[in-house]
Amino acid sequence: MSDIGYLKRLFQAYYKENRSEIPVVNLIKEREFGFVPWDKRTIMNRHLSFKNHESITKYLADEGPRHVYSSGALYLEPDNIDMDNKEYQGCDLIIDIDVDHFYTTCKEDHDLWYCKECGKSGKGMPDKCPNCKKLKLKTVTWICEDCLEIAKNEIIKLLYNFLIPDFNINVKDIKIAFSGHRGYHLKIENNKIRKLSGNERRDIADYLTGENISFELLGLQEKGGNIFGISKMAFGWSYKIIKRIEEFLLKPKDIIENLLMDEKQFNFNKNLVKSFLNYQDDLLNTIRSENKNMWTIEGFGLFPEHQKSVKYTHPYNKKVDFARIVYSIYIRISIFSSELRVHIWTWK
Repeated sequence: MSDIGYLKRLFQAYYKENRSEIPVVNLIKEREFGFVPWDKRTIMNRHLSFKNHESITKYLADEGPRHVYSSGALYLEPDNIDMDNKEYQGCDLIIDIDVDHFYTTCKEDHDLWYCKECGKSGKGMPDKCPNCKKLKLKTVTWICEDCLEIAKNEIIKLLYNFLIPDFNINVKDIKIAFSGHRGYHLKIENNKIRKLSGNERRDIADYLTGENISFELLGLQEKGGNIFGISKMAFGWSYKIIKRIEEFLLKPKDIIENLLMDEKQFNFNKNLVKSFLNYQDDLLNTIRSENKNMWTIEGFGLFPEHQKSVKYTHPYNKKVDFARIVYSIYIRISIFSSELRVHIWTWK
């Protein structure tokens, strides 16, 4: 028996013995299924549909495919080979979290790179060759348990910081599954959400990632020489940011000092750090007050006119004073900050 034949028999046996553990697919009659067989001559068998759970478990036991896929979209005719004639009815909101491009310290141990320009090689995840400074790098990446733990934490943030409190998503409508290698898929099965257009889904993606967020619209602005901060009485991003600033101000002074001077955190100079610590309690009281909203720290300004709207990809050294504090807090809250991949499917 060939190796391929042996593996196929193993998969067939697995599906036969574990039929009761195969997940039930919601609205199965309206979804298109695709299968990757063991036969290398066939890339994928697509445009298949099933009437019920029993019929697909039988197919799996009989065929034992390598990979199984079901569409996030719903159709009246999911088995029609012409996409335009499937009669699209809606699509689940699916968030794909991949961690392979997100920096974690463990990548210094298991990721490899090779410069095609100078031949230098090493471990880690550099943006460019540390030797010749060229960008022509060939990489070999690996996903370990620590990497996946980062993705799990992003899922938790996504659920309890955004989807549930801000969008009132019912936990019963949420399904989470390992994607097979690089991270996780989170799917929301809700009839109202299935009707969202592509633009509406992109708006949700922008909100989750804080894309083009405006601190000025959130309340951080200067009027008459006075700086007015973000109000805790607001909601959404405003509330999230101010809550985290409050948590930051409650830390011991030595921890705050180290964070403020850390080049990878706030990158403040000694004078700004000293001034911030002197006003720490006053700022905390202002933030906690329902009536006060004027932020005052000696030596602190706001930001230039052209920096009132920022993207989370902007470097720290473009932020100053209060804006830098808000920005640094903001990127710790935003989902999929840095280079963690996010994909919210919008196709029909």
